[in-house]
Amino acid sequence: MGQESKRALAWDLHAFAGIGLAQTLRAEYALVMHAHPRRLSNRAARTALAEREVRRIMDALPPEIREPARRVAVLFFDRPDLALTDEGPPDEVLLGLFEGETLDASNWEGFNLPPQISLFLDNIWEEAAHHPPAFLREVRITFLHELGHYLGLDEDDLLRRGL
Repeated sequence: MGQESKRALAWDLHAFAGIGLAQTLRAEYALVMHAHPRRLSNRAARTALAEREVRRIMDALPPEIREPARRVAVLFFDRPDLALTDEGPPDEVLLGLFEGETLDASNWEGFNLPPQISLFLDNIWEEAAHHPPAFLREVRITFLHELGHYLGLDEDDLLRRGL
């Protein structure tokens, strides 16, 4: 993928992250606003909500991003493995992780792994202060951030895009 194509994909991803947020959340808003945080304290309920949100995001992506994004497995875990948390800064909470080969194969973030995104739902739930709408927003931002890595963006690129 050329640099110009990468920039166009990155811009589309950025625009989608900001502009599409209200639209995507509108369908779930009534359900989530009336959901008591205790209802989502159960792992199965949070996982179902996160899976639904990721599907909505994937379906709403522009076609030039959607097709490659569908090749990435999305996995849901409570928390990262202890070995992962030991690698990062001590005050940083890991919300998601991209592993595997990037779309343009310019970077290899794993050992013989297909591209995959892991979302750590207990950490996201805590980051969202046990607030269902904030949980959906954090799932969205984290998923798009990790998808950005698959598209070849580094941390600086993602920070400039609000992800």
